[in-house]
Amino acid sequence: MVKIINDSIFKGIAGKRPTTKPTYFVLHNDAGAMTPESYRGWLRGRYNSGESDKGFAHYYINRDTILRAEDTYNRAWACGNPRYNNNSISYEVCEQLKVSDAEFIENENMVLRQMAEDMAFYEMTPNPTNIKFHREMSSTSCPKRSVELHGGLENLRNYVIKQIAYYQSIGTTVEEMLKYENGGGSVKNGWQKNDTGWWYESSDGTYPKNSWKEINGNWFRFNADGYMLENQWYRDDKDNWYWLKKGGYMAKSETLTIGGKQCYFNDWGALATEIKHYRK
Repeated sequence: MVKIINDSIFKGIAGKRPTTKPTYFVLHNDAGAMTPESYRGWLRGRYNSGESDKGFAHYYINRDTILRAEDTYNRAWACGNPRYNNNSISYEVCEQLKVSDAEFIENENMVLRQMAEDMAFYEMTPNPTNIKFHREMSSTSCPKRSVELHGGLENLRNYVIKQIAYYQSIGTTVEEMLKYENGGGSVKNGWQKNDTGWWYESSDGTYPKNSWKEINGNWFRFNADGYMLENQWYRDDKDNWYWLKKGGYMAKSETLTIGGKQCYFNDWGALATEIKHYRK
């Protein structure tokens, strides 16, 4: 199985994406030989030294590890183009200058599984419009090795679309896809929806009720019937208040205007300012 590391290293420094759903899913090849775990320390150093504007992607991935370095609802500085930075999720295929062709294809396919998971979350499917490559938006050869291995840009695009569609047909998360591919069955789980709302179902048919759940690096709260809370407050038994944003995401490390009030949420999501107006 793959190791998944969710570490919001860049803390929204590039700002929030202006739309709920991304418009583009952008494939990159790194220009080095590091693993995602090596990138983790290197990226922390970049952030801590005030050099984030030199660039970073949302994900750094090889066949063994998936590192999410920024929340997918935030921008990243990866595309060299403001329009695409504002509206994209960017994925780096790691170890371009290190591994064999076969290993690099494995790294690439793990990226495509993560793309498939993110697209499923945003209720999207791959097509020639939303699958993009770095060289289409700025002056670069990236993703150089992927383009060469697949015989050109459009051949690569067709491969990416086909692979993502396949992965979406066998699961909604990377873990489900790998389980299916390893002979673990075809039961799908993940986000489900009916006329009442959204819930998150596990492969055994259970789902969280009256509890929090971390999904793809984001925290969600579910009510007594198992439905996700959104656009509303939640107070826990210690009198901490949380705001569940559109899409169910828990607000954290940010200031939001809610009902005309400025509300600051700390890094674990609790309201850090008093707003008795909302307490009922």
